[in-house]
Amino acid sequence: MLLKISTTKNKIDEINQAGHPFDEKELVEKIKNSCTKSFQLIFMKYYETLYRFIWLRTHDSELARDLVQDMFIRVWDNRHRLDKNKSFKAYLYQISNNLVIDMMRRNKTKEKMLRINQSLNYYESEDQYYTSIDIQNAMNQLPEKLRIVVILSRFEGLSYMEIAEICGVSFQTVSYRLNQALKLMSKYLSDT
Repeated sequence: MLLKISTTKNKIDEINQAGHPFDEKELVEKIKNSCTKSFQLIFMKYYETLYRFIWLRTHDSELARDLVQDMFIRVWDNRHRLDKNKSFKAYLYQISNNLVIDMMRRNKTKEKMLRINQSLNYYESEDQYYTSIDIQNAMNQLPEKLRIVVILSRFEGLSYMEIAEICGVSFQTVSYRLNQALKLMSKYLSDT
């Protein structure tokens, strides 16, 4: 099922202003009952965020689009299993993450991140300025388990609890991994 993406945020805002609030739990319940309009709303709300999340891990626009489409197809195909009482956002990230891992296993290659954030021009630490290339290189040095926590926390703005649910680990593990990642990045940046 291919869905066209239109101005996502504007469409959702229009729907909200028209007196139809965006109630995610209600939409999930409707999706379970095969409501395609509710599915389109969820698609429009999360497409760009999930695309960016996958792109940050693969740095391949076409692959990111394909994986987001695959993720939404899986959601639709398994809609009867949805639980409106669980975080739907975390569920989407978890499926996206699993698809990236599966793709990496199939290709037997490690991902390379060439750009972390186009708008990030520098990072200031102890009167030193680091370019996004320096940060990118530091992130590339991290093991995958640490890198994904940094991406989800710092670039996607997810809470530790959401990250824990996505990665299938405890809150404490997320905190530990983020701490370790930042220490390793700091060490790498101070050595350059």
